[in-house]
Amino acid sequence: MIQPLKIISVDARLAEKSGPKILVTGPSGVGKTSLLRTMSAKMLASTLFVDIEAGDIAVTDVQVASVRPRTWNECRDLACALGGFNPALPATAAYSEAHWNEVLKTRARAARRVLPNPVCRQSDRGR
Repeated sequence: MIQPLKIISVDARLAEKSGPKILVTGPSGVGKTSLLRTMSAKMLASTLFVDIEAGDIAVTDVQVASVRPRTWNECRDLACALGGFNPALPATAAYSEAHWNEVLKTRARAARRVLPNPVCRQSDRGR
């Protein structure tokens, strides 16, 4: 069943609690870990460290949640959790609302750490 896309008013959108989602990448030695260490405890509480190359060894002294995706499916699920679902996709497709709901259900602890109130809005698409 296809549900109509809900239009969100400017006032409602501005009243929503949401935070920035950023990705820090770079070669070894450029300061990624140093940047992480400058974050306040409050910021670290809503930060998720994604370890794809054993980088968590460098941040063992930083109080931050981390995930270590090891398969394509885990990486895809993480991308779906962080990016939200595509309302135009059928329920059987990756990145569909059904996939997103399954990811939040099966990987809830990690997903809710960075997505305490996940919302998918048409205005988020194309950024």
